[in-house]
Amino acid sequence: MMLVNYHQANCGPYQELLYIPGSFSYSGGNCKRITRIFVSSAASVEWGMRNWAIPKDLAEFEWQKGERSTFVEVRQGRNVFLRARMERGLLPFPVSSAFFPFALVQRGPEALLRTRLRGRGTGRRIRLTEFFINEKYFPDMMESGGGRFGIAVDPFRLVFPAAEVVPLA
Repeated sequence: MMLVNYHQANCGPYQELLYIPGSFSYSGGNCKRITRIFVSSAASVEWGMRNWAIPKDLAEFEWQKGERSTFVEVRQGRNVFLRARMERGLLPFPVSSAFFPFALVQRGPEALLRTRLRGRGTGRRIRLTEFFINEKYFPDMMESGGGRFGIAVDPFRLVFPAAEVVPLA
């Protein structure tokens, strides 16, 4: 599960909450697939589907970043999907997609779209001090062994190139 606050993107700044359930093997490589994603921008909904076959839903985000903690709530009206407060650790470390290479593969109407993401930044360990997840939309990370820890990467530079079209077999 990832929370992302894009300050700059081709479709304008926006926030997203996404879920990648795990890895699968495709054409001899390690691949991922986004199965659920909420974003704060209608332009991101449109371009995500058009460019990468990522089915996004529009939601409202409350994002409050403090000196050492961040609070995020994601909802549609009164329906809250996620509420979390995270405290960032002090020790920075490098983060790079070179350490964990993978491709994102999404099924479009006529083909698979494969994208090899690249990114790098400065990570810090986070601890969840408050956490609520709506189990109608996402699995409970605490129940599945996700624990109360994660990684915050800030700043982070992500390159999301054009997808490669792979015909359906």
